[in-house]
Amino acid sequence: MKTLAVEFPLAQVCAVLGVSRSGYYDWLLRKPSQRQRANEQLLALIIGAHTAARKTYGSPRLAQALKKQNIPCGRHRVARLMRHHGLRGLQKRAFRPRTTDSAHPLPIAPNRLKECPAPAQRPAAKSSAGPPPIISKPRWSRTP
Repeated sequence: MKTLAVEFPLAQVCAVLGVSRSGYYDWLLRKPSQRQRANEQLLALIIGAHTAARKTYGSPRLAQALKKQNIPCGRHRVARLMRHHGLRGLQKRAFRPRTTDSAHPLPIAPNRLKECPAPAQRPAAKSSAGPPPIISKPRWSRTP
């Protein structure tokens, strides 16, 4: 509503949304509720724990870590706060073994495949629409 009040007259915005002007100003000047203040404090702790875990923890592990610090919070509340503020647990990269050491002083084996001649091309196969149909006898009949 704040963004609309910048573009359009406030009386018109209030009329369209069905809100009184005094109600809008009351909402605008209202102090944050106790729950909002608790969420802001919890968010600061979530961000701290998230960065301490190299941003790999998602909401279940963060909620568990906060409970170990005696901070009361639920997994869904942590998930909601993380979602609203764009925090996500990063996935680990897939394991890829790094075994090749190209900077060794040992001699490199010759490429034997490069020395072999290329295989001869097969003559063009007879094209068909697929395998031939299998013709079988019926296994039962109605006549005695």
